[in-house]
Amino acid sequence: MKIVFAGSSDFGLNCLEYLIKEEDVVCVVTNPDKQAGRGKKISSTPVKTLAVENGIRCYQPENFNSEATLDLLNEINPDLIVVVSFGHIIKPFLLEAFPDKWINIHSSPLPLYRGPAPINFAIFNSEKTSGITIIEIAEKLDAGDILVKMQIPVEQSETFGSLFNKLQILSVDALKKLLEDIKTGRIQKIRQDDSAASYTSKITKEFCRINFNDKAEKIIAFIRGLNPVPAAWTIFNDKVLKIFNAGIFECAVNNRIIAGQIFTFEKKILVKCSDAIIEITDLQFEGKKRMDSKSFINGLRQ
Repeated sequence: MKIVFAGSSDFGLNCLEYLIKEEDVVCVVTNPDKQAGRGKKISSTPVKTLAVENGIRCYQPENFNSEATLDLLNEINPDLIVVVSFGHIIKPFLLEAFPDKWINIHSSPLPLYRGPAPINFAIFNSEKTSGITIIEIAEKLDAGDILVKMQIPVEQSETFGSLFNKLQILSVDALKKLLEDIKTGRIQKIRQDDSAASYTSKITKEFCRINFNDKAEKIIAFIRGLNPVPAAWTIFNDKVLKIFNAGIFECAVNNRIIAGQIFTFEKKILVKCSDAIIEITDLQFEGKKRMDSKSFINGLRQ
């Protein structure tokens, strides 16, 4: 099959690798190169890097929803346009020009967790299962007909990073099934139940700030849902402190300690929440090395 692949983050790399190996990927669409880091070096998306390594044509428009994109797609006339973690809403004039050819690989069991951060929100809400859904792209966000859906359990200690990796692998299994169904004419479309839909929001730096007035279990899930990136954070000693892991700590503490106050007790780093105390075990001052609590306490004493 002649494939156009559209994606920007590393979540789509496994699927792109599979398509390069098994199908004819004629063009990769991804975000433009940009300056990154303290040195302001020009950086490409992981998707572009993989495409260039394999000699695949790259298209990096400033405005994806343009006549130039339509002209390119008309020139290629692909059998399928695979969109994975692209970050752009496809406008109707492009969808209508290639009906039944636009598909999106989404990292949740739709209609749950539509939007930009489904993996994070599954962990924030302590879901027992997550999954991959491949849909036809429709004008409404993540609301197209379901073509393939696969689910996996979410472990109690799951982090964003661990679930991300599992769903990357599952996305390839789902894509394999879809391509087999297309080639054998077994495609079955299932309409989503909009009344059962839930939505996620964009993960900004301010979103990641911990609210210690919440309950401890909610805070712990929030921390796991942002581990390892972009990381939950708070302010300690007038500096941004990133927190990667925490758990409930059973102890009696002075009632004068207020929610959000970080303190040490028996060589542990603790913080008061609305209903309990949590122990921070993995943390990092912004711009410094990530460390365990023992190393952090030793650093404070120096």
